[in-house]
Amino acid sequence: MIEITRYIADGTVSARMRGKELSQESPKCGVIFTGEYLIGRGSDAARLLPVEMEKPDTKELRYFQEHPLIVSTFYRNYITWFIYNYDEICDILEQLREKYETIALCVHDRLREMYFFLGSSYFLFLQYLVEKKILLDTDARRLYLAFDELLVMLVEQQNERVMGKQFTKCEQEDYLQRIRTLCKTKQMSIANDVATFDKELHDGVLHRKKLYLRGERVPVYFPGSTMEDIADYLEAQGALETGKMGRTKQISRLKGMRFYVVIF
Repeated sequence: MIEITRYIADGTVSARMRGKELSQESPKCGVIFTGEYLIGRGSDAARLLPVEMEKPDTKELRYFQEHPLIVSTFYRNYITWFIYNYDEICDILEQLREKYETIALCVHDRLREMYFFLGSSYFLFLQYLVEKKILLDTDARRLYLAFDELLVMLVEQQNERVMGKQFTKCEQEDYLQRIRTLCKTKQMSIANDVATFDKELHDGVLHRKKLYLRGERVPVYFPGSTMEDIADYLEAQGALETGKMGRTKQISRLKGMRFYVVIF
C-alpha cells in the first residue's frame, strides 16, 4: 500500500531494468480510497489523508448498490457540466488557488496541495448542485465552510504524524488578501447595496464604494482567528476605516447595524 501511494503521489514509478534497457513509467490512475489502519510515517504520511468514519447507514448504501444507474447517471451529468463550463472552471480554480496560497498553514507542502485539491473540488461540486437547483446558495456556503473547517483539522492532524510535532501558524495571516479573494470568488456573500441587503443571507454590503463587513460573520472564514485579530491586522495595514466611537460604523438605513469598513 505504501509503495502504491508513493507511485501515485510522486507521479512516477521507480525505474527498472528490462533486459538491457532502463524502463520508467507514469501511474495511470488517480486518488485511492481504501479502508486501512493508520499507515505511513514522515514523508509517506504526507501522501495520505486518513479520515476516521462512523459506521454508514447500510440500508441507504444497499439502495444505491441495487440501483447503480443513479450514481453513474449523476456522475455523467456532473462530468458533462464540467466539460461545458471548462473555461469558467479554470478561472475559478485560479482564483481559489490565490485564496489557498494566502492561508498560513505551517504544514508539509504535499498536505498544502492536498488541502487545495480537496477544497477546490468540493467547492466546484457545490457550485454544480446550486446551478442545478439541488441546493440553495446559502446551504452551499454553509456546507463549504463546514467542510473547510473539517479539512483544516484533518490536514493539521496528519501534519503532526508527518512532523512529529504540534501544528502552529508559521506566518502572519494575510487577512486583507483573503477577504479580497473571498469576495472575488463569491464565497463571502456581499450585497451590492443597502436596498438588497438581507441580514439572514449576507456577510456584508457595498456602501459608498466601500466594503462593510459584519463582525459576527467574518471570523467564520478564518478558523482560529477572532474579529479582533482581523481588525488589528487591517488597521495596521491602513485598510480599516474606523468610526468616531470605535472600530465599527453604523448604517442608519439598516436600523443602526454596525460594520467593519474595509478599504481596498
